[in-house]
Amino acid sequence: MKKLLLTVAALALAPAAFAQVEIGLKISPSISYLRPDGNSDYQFNSEGSKFSFGGGIFMDYFFGENYAFNTGLFLTGKGGTYSYREPVFTPGGAPIITKQKLAIQYLELPLTLKLFTNEVAPDTRIYFQVGGSLAVPVQARINGEKYYT
Repeated sequence: MKKLLLTVAALALAPAAFAQVEIGLKISPSISYLRPDGNSDYQFNSEGSKFSFGGGIFMDYFFGENYAFNTGLFLTGKGGTYSYREPVFTPGGAPIITKQKLAIQYLELPLTLKLFTNEVAPDTRIYFQVGGSLAVPVQARINGEKYYT
C-alpha cells in the first residue's frame, strides 16, 4: 500500500518537476474608498477611506525564461465610510444624517501573466504583470456587525 501511494504521489508531482513552478506568500497593504451612488433623495456622500491588509499564496508557472502564468488565492479587504440622509425628519424639521462604516472581505483568485526583463543587475529582474482576478465577497461588516454572504 505504501509503495502504491508513493508511486501515485510521484506521478502526480512529475509534471511540476519538469515545469518551473515558484510558490510564494504575498502580503500587501491597500487603501480603498466608496463612491456611493443612489437615489438623490438620500444624498449619499463618501466620508472616508479604509486602510487594510490582504494576503495569500501564489504560484508562478514558467512556460519560458521570461514568461510566467500567475495564479493564487488571496483574502483581501475593501470598504470605507459613507453617510446618507434618512427620508424621515426630526420634530424640528432637520434631516437625520446616518453615517456607516463598511468593511468587506473578498476571496480572490488572480489570473495574470508575468513578463520578466533580462537581468538589470546581478540576480535582479523587473517584471510586469497583466491580467485580472475573480473576487467573491465572503464577509461584510457594517458598523462592526458581521454579515456573511
